[in-house]
Amino acid sequence: KNGYALKLIQPRSFTMGSSRREQGRRSNETLRRVKLQRPFYMGVREVTNKEFRQFLAEHNSGTLNGHSLNRDPLPVVNVTWKQAALFCNWLSVKESLPPVYVQKGDRLMTEDPVGIGYRLPTEAEWEYACRAGAVTTRYYGQTDELLPEYGWYRDDSEDHKWPVASLKPNDLGLFDMLGNVEDWCQDRYSLDSRFTDSGQ
Repeated sequence: KNGYALKLIQPRSFTMGSSRREQGRRSNETLRRVKLQRPFYMGVREVTNKEFRQFLAEHNSGTLNGHSLNRDPLPVVNVTWKQAALFCNWLSVKESLPPVYVQKGDRLMTEDPVGIGYRLPTEAEWEYACRAGAVTTRYYGQTDELLPEYGWYRDDSEDHKWPVASLKPNDLGLFDMLGNVEDWCQDRYSLDSRFTDSGQ
């Protein structure tokens, strides 16, 4: 109802993570086989400041290197995990769906079982969507030479953030999956390669 478009992603198995031989790999990254069990929706682009301020009018994304991050078409930044989860709940309520996140003591947790309202993607869902289902290649099948057409990184971003959907979408029709801003996921970080439920 706020005009934000979603894309239905069909599940399948894929190899998640990075090979030990991959340049730039971090020591906590591993390769593991993941089987997504059910279809899920992903936003086709990043949430903008304008859209987020419909939920939290006083939000200010701040500045970076002298550039305002607060303009309406820019992706919202400086948002906590809890704010992102409450934004999902707000979207659920607007569509008469049950909220996914509930307050339990001093923590915001997911309902068990997880309902049909809006939620953040799991790390596996996000990586699958980012790779556009590609199972063996980096950058969802694009070569390093094509990266500037699809993703923002240090050499092409000019040290500031860009309006959402300024570059080409990946093969699933999703924009901004590489660079520009970091994304929150449903899972808590764990050194264990198995996923854990969120409880921020």
